[in-house]
Amino acid sequence: MGRGCGGEASNTRRRPTPPGTSDAVAATEAAIGHGFKKGTRIYFAIDYDNTDEEITSRLIPHFEGIKEGMAQAGGRYQVGIYATRNACSRVSDAGLATASFVSNMSAGYSGNLGFPMPSNWAIDQIKTIYVGTGAGQIEIDNNIASGVEAGQNSFDTPPAKTDLDVPFSMVWADQLVTDVQAYMKSIGIPEEGPPDSWPWPGKTKYSTSFCVEFMLNWDDLFTSLARILKMRKALIQVSAIWELRHHNITSIGDLSVPKVNDNFSDACVWEYHNDGEAPGWSLNWAT
Repeated sequence: MGRGCGGEASNTRRRPTPPGTSDAVAATEAAIGHGFKKGTRIYFAIDYDNTDEEITSRLIPHFEGIKEGMAQAGGRYQVGIYATRNACSRVSDAGLATASFVSNMSAGYSGNLGFPMPSNWAIDQIKTIYVGTGAGQIEIDNNIASGVEAGQNSFDTPPAKTDLDVPFSMVWADQLVTDVQAYMKSIGIPEEGPPDSWPWPGKTKYSTSFCVEFMLNWDDLFTSLARILKMRKALIQVSAIWELRHHNITSIGDLSVPKVNDNFSDACVWEYHNDGEAPGWSLNWAT
């Protein structure tokens, strides 16, 4: 069977990640860890009675985030949905789920009342039954299947789980910002504005602290990607901070001699790949 997953992870500092994105990456990591093969469908659960307006405002954006997150994690698995008939149909019709696990047992849910079965239904939850006797008796859901869901009867060998990166403790967030600011300043990159080595009148968009905090906001994603790819997440994070900090917003109007704009961009590329040293031909532009 496909795996079930629900509940948006939360590890933010200032801005929330797109809804569903971290769910998808975490689900991919978990599925790989359990040996589920490529192409397995993961059912993301929406286990409450949502209104049609909530489907529009919350569920569809959530599954758009799931689609994005699954792609970011390598596109290894398919997306399924566990929800009411209406939610399954609308999310699937939007191209955000390839199969539906329908919560038909929740007969009182408005999303099941008067709505047809989704065209891609794979599993239908129809009633609760008891199996076993005496102290060994348990309650289970009785489901029927359409044949859309093939499931799997064999598994890949799960990868080793040793020496993997872990989420960053936000207790240390302020200290990390301070340390990165100090390092950047030591190599000629102030808290705000362009690096000291950039030719006048270069402009950058983001401060050092913003770049670090933005990266921390995506720590769940970076952690899961690093674990999936078996690499240190610092290798991803450092590149993200560096590129964001060097985001160049210099325009032609900022230059005293507009025709040198292309040369200015070339000089910035040169500086980036030559340890912060600007080329000699960029130093006389002010005149």
